[in-house]
Amino acid sequence: MAFQGHGTQAAAEQADKGPKGEAPLGFNFFERLSGEKRGYINPLYIAKNVKDREVIILDDISSQQSPQFAALVHQFAYNGRFDNIVTSLEGVDERGCPFSNARRERDVKTKKVRPKLASAVWLLTGLEKNPFTYEKGPNAGKTVTYRRVLICVPRGRMPNSKVSRVEEFMNFATKLKGGLRLRTFQVSRSGADMSSKIGDTWWPLQEITGVAEMRKLVAADADLFGYTVDQYLAPADYMTVCKPMKFETAQRLAKFVEDFRRDNPSPYDRFPDEGKTAPIHGDAYEAPPSDEGSTIPF
Repeated sequence: MAFQGHGTQAAAEQADKGPKGEAPLGFNFFERLSGEKRGYINPLYIAKNVKDREVIILDDISSQQSPQFAALVHQFAYNGRFDNIVTSLEGVDERGCPFSNARRERDVKTKKVRPKLASAVWLLTGLEKNPFTYEKGPNAGKTVTYRRVLICVPRGRMPNSKVSRVEEFMNFATKLKGGLRLRTFQVSRSGADMSSKIGDTWWPLQEITGVAEMRKLVAADADLFGYTVDQYLAPADYMTVCKPMKFETAQRLAKFVEDFRRDNPSPYDRFPDEGKTAPIHGDAYEAPPSDEGSTIPF
């Protein structure tokens, strides 16, 4: 595969600052629009038991040689949200990644505490159709229908699957006429603990939505978020979104994640100081501890 890889991103573009610049409200990816304008582009997160959520892929991929981008990321729960994301410093800074240490856990096999290494993912840009009306703030009363999202395709296999998720999506790209660009998928997720946060099943619709039709569908959403229609329908600039972060800033921000995790214990994310083994759950299959490394393996 013709993957490009990148290790980390800009700290200033990573955390929503809380009141008076204290604890961050969340961890996000941002896109530069024009001037000082920026737009959020958070990971696609499909809640458990959701059926037939429509997601449109924006990347123009139709062969193994099409430009593709991979990154090492940490995704975690923080401050009531499950779609927090940062890019790892693994393999970029010799001191390692502070977020790996903040999310350390007790290994399932060895029982020893170890840093939680980042997951290698293939990045795609999509539009998630999930109408939402703002109840407060400057957009109160306005509805967004198509939200730009980052689809983090893990390299691991789904349970009982013969192919990896990357191979699954590449099969869509190479075997469906027209490839991935502007193709709509119906995405579903089961209620199982091992279900995937990007959805267990992606069912492609045969017809690709035309550009003219898509421009009409997203015009209001693009305007609401400060994008031009062309920007809204383009894949993210992954090199910008995944721009390197300084170690010192990552160290400061990771402390908030560690403190939050300690103060808000979860049965799915037990703090290693409890002396208990972190259970296999959720997307554990996407990045098995015994098969991770500091380089992007595509």
